[in-house]
Amino acid sequence: VYANNSFNGWSQHQLTAMPLSFE
Repeated sequence: VYANNSFNGWSQHQLTAMPLSFE
């Protein structure tokens, strides 16, 4: 829950590269 609200649009497919965006 770092920038999940900001990366919510792209973190869905970048969650593999950014495991901290939804952590």
